Amino acid sequence: MKLSLNHVKYQKGLILERIEKNDGVVKKTLQDLGGIIDGSFTFGTGITAMLPAVKQLMAGIDPTLTEQDIILLYITAMWILVGKHQDKIEKLIKLIREKDLSSSLSTVLDFLKSVENIAIKIGESIGYTANSLVDIVAFTFLAFPILDGLLFLINQGLINPGSPTGYLKSILFGVGLIGSKNIFNHIIKKLGGKLKDMGDSSENLNEQTEFFDETVMMVDDVMRIVHSSVNDEKTKTYYLPEDLNSEEITYDVDDFVFTLELTIGRDENLDDEFNIEAYYLDGEDTIEIGLMINPLMEPDSYEHIENYLTEYIRHEIRHAEQELLGTKPENIDRTLTGLSYYTQPHEIDAQTSGLNLRRLKQNRSFEDTVRNSIENTKKRYGLTDEEGEELYNILLKDILEKYGKENLKEEKNTEGGIRKKVLVDNDSYQIYVILSYKDICNVPKTKYCSNFDIKRMVDSGKFRGTPYVVDFKKSNKDFLIIDDGKIPLLREEGSNKNAYDWEGSLKSVHEIFSNYESLQDFFKLKYSLEQRIKYNMEFSEKLLNDIKDSNNVTKALYNFILDEDSEENYEELEKYFGDFDEALDGYYSKKPKTMDIDGDEVTVYLDKDDWINNVLCVSDEDKYYYDLYENGVGYWGHEELDYDELNYVACYFSIEVYNQLIDFIRFIEPYNQDLNDNPECNRLPEGFIKDFFEKYFPSKWQYTSDEIMSALSDGVGESRLNQLKKYIDDRIYLDYGYENNDLVYINLTTKNLLYLLSQYNVETISDLFDGANLCLLGNEYLYEIYSESWDFSDEWQEMIDNAMSDLLNDIKSSSDWKEDVEFVKKVNKFILDNGFTKKNSWSPVYELNQKLPDGSSRKIAYYGVDLDDGNKVIFQLNNTFKKLKYDFEDFVNLVTNQPMFDVD
Repeated sequence: MKLSLNHVKYQKGLILERIEKNDGVVKKTLQDLGGIIDGSFTFGTGITAMLPAVKQLMAGIDPTLTEQDIILLYITAMWILVGKHQDKIEKLIKLIREKDLSSSLSTVLDFLKSVENIAIKIGESIGYTANSLVDIVAFTFLAFPILDGLLFLINQGLINPGSPTGYLKSILFGVGLIGSKNIFNHIIKKLGGKLKDMGDSSENLNEQTEFFDETVMMVDDVMRIVHSSVNDEKTKTYYLPEDLNSEEITYDVDDFVFTLELTIGRDENLDDEFNIEAYYLDGEDTIEIGLMINPLMEPDSYEHIENYLTEYIRHEIRHAEQELLGTKPENIDRTLTGLSYYTQPHEIDAQTSGLNLRRLKQNRSFEDTVRNSIENTKKRYGLTDEEGEELYNILLKDILEKYGKENLKEEKNTEGGIRKKVLVDNDSYQIYVILSYKDICNVPKTKYCSNFDIKRMVDSGKFRGTPYVVDFKKSNKDFLIIDDGKIPLLREEGSNKNAYDWEGSLKSVHEIFSNYESLQDFFKLKYSLEQRIKYNMEFSEKLLNDIKDSNNVTKALYNFILDEDSEENYEELEKYFGDFDEALDGYYSKKPKTMDIDGDEVTVYLDKDDWINNVLCVSDEDKYYYDLYENGVGYWGHEELDYDELNYVACYFSIEVYNQLIDFIRFIEPYNQDLNDNPECNRLPEGFIKDFFEKYFPSKWQYTSDEIMSALSDGVGESRLNQLKKYIDDRIYLDYGYENNDLVYINLTTKNLLYLLSQYNVETISDLFDGANLCLLGNEYLYEIYSESWDFSDEWQEMIDNAMSDLLNDIKSSSDWKEDVEFVKKVNKFILDNGFTKKNSWSPVYELNQKLPDGSSRKIAYYGVDLDDGNKVIFQLNNTFKKLKYDFEDFVNLVTNQPMFDVD
């Protein structure tokens, strides 16, 4: 196989196609395996990306495995790494055991874990902080080059059935470092990342990572035993590496040889995920490890176990080094406990060796690693807070002195507490990417999250796009640019790019950068010639030469541009004014269909109807909406919305209020199936919120629903008007205004006019404005543009939230509200049990048609209950307009006994 590492721009289509194909195959397999997932299940972005590598690897290890077997092993291993879908993992592991594939699962897990370590370092090298393989594969532009690299290594035999992870572990340290030749560093450079130069610090780095690979190898062997012994009921002792490979009886580590004596068992009564102890037996070159695991917490505990094993094994290797170097005391006081034990010089030395290797593996800071270790020690061995702080200071001092503050993980460029990656920094501006979308709200001197859309994306955790900040140094203004492209940092020409000023107001990215050619190139912005006119951008001489001979009008105008002071050139141009007269001086002398040329500036005057009908070409149907654009409405933004919108009200609340609402409904209806798995608002059935409150609190809901509809109508109306204004503003690229109510002026440069005249088949300048040419809003349906917006600003969001919060507080303020709910449940059960059916989807009314003993019939319409009037049932008889209120018992008698009596 030839490795393909083409620029990601050309791989996008292939990437998306491969994702969809992998997802589809895995989904079908899991459905075929007996209902592991349902048809609506979706995988996280890119989670199936590494499937081809696992297929190719496992085909070489065990040719008898079917495609279904490999997919079963792959998705189980990935979900174990994700730490989610525990219910599905249990079903999958049961199938794996039935198929006798447990050892194959361990192989796949080990392989993917090694890939994860490589992938995280690649991510760091190009500026992406990730904690797991799942984080990396979500960036498909990273996942597929890595996959290509793995497939290349498998085909070259470097990743082979005899040692699936050996090569990956051996090169792990060199990934991201200059001077280390491996395929993954080639990938880093192709993706625009930078390799780190060890330079003078190489000795320090070697010291930091001493015994790293050997320790990881031992840890991996222990984890293989952990995986393979998952069904063992008894505690067993293993001797490694011999019990895994009979041809190897020791681990050869530089001047040392080691064996691991591992005693492992399971105990459901453990309070923690696991208990682990490790000892180095002086003079015997043996590291003893005791590991007791709580099986109820597997496999979630595996990552934690692996981290502790890394620390503890390196700790014990350090004791072996001390023995060789003569730095370990000959007479050790074995009775010491607590702080006295941990602060012995040889223990401090061993602890920091183990902690440093754990730090490197977890890609964390010295401070975080030592702090977490201290908290664990306090918990397990009873150190006081004061003792813990003393030990923390001792360990931190020692680890910094031994290994220095040079950290292998990505240097975090921070300002004001935000994490960022600087891409461009010059005298005029700085461009950086915000590495965590949550930091968008914390950029110094900005209020980006005052924008409703940005705040909603940040709060929901569903931020889409790559956030860039352009900081203009001289003006001290920052602009946020969100590039919606699917591949981060690619900045494709066709991707949508939204710009926001420092206050969070939406701006035109083309307008902001219209005078900055370098920024246009950086963001790959293309300007139409209309936009060049709109933003008064310069036309190149080449363009002017290309268009000057388009027609007789452009020839005359071009000659005038070359020499504006020539009377001959002006008189020649004047022949092509057409229906336009030369404009007279003076405000009150301006008339429609006149034109003024002053140097390189041109002003055209039209009456308002000509402007609307012939320049904009607004249809009769859209003139109402154009009038809204120009004049607004008498009552700002109000929009009459149908009460059917209450069927979708769940998605109009903020996250906080929505969660409060769901908790309240779940309290009243704990067995409501629609509330399983904490559903997002758009997954609730249509009308779910409205039906709930009409069922239990109809009177209170009536008032609240009116408040919500009022705020929603005003908010949506305001948003629609703003959207209409933005839409029209974006399309009217001419600089225009009103001289008076009925006279419109249009300002152009002579070069702008030259371009426009070159685009149309015109014989005079006035032809350009006669309705057959420009038509800036022609073929646009302003009604559709106006109606498609359903957003609203923070002000209206707060009003909608307050209405719902007030309703919940009002309900809970009654000491009898829980009893009231039980009463409503009783009434509703009676209604449904006795054949009442809902009148229609949008109405809360339930109806029952009855035959009476005398042969006549009647209709009972149930409207709900009145909790404020002694818990009465509200109903109507025979479509009369009068609503009746009965006690529940009387209503039951009416429905079930069908008494013949007059109802007042």
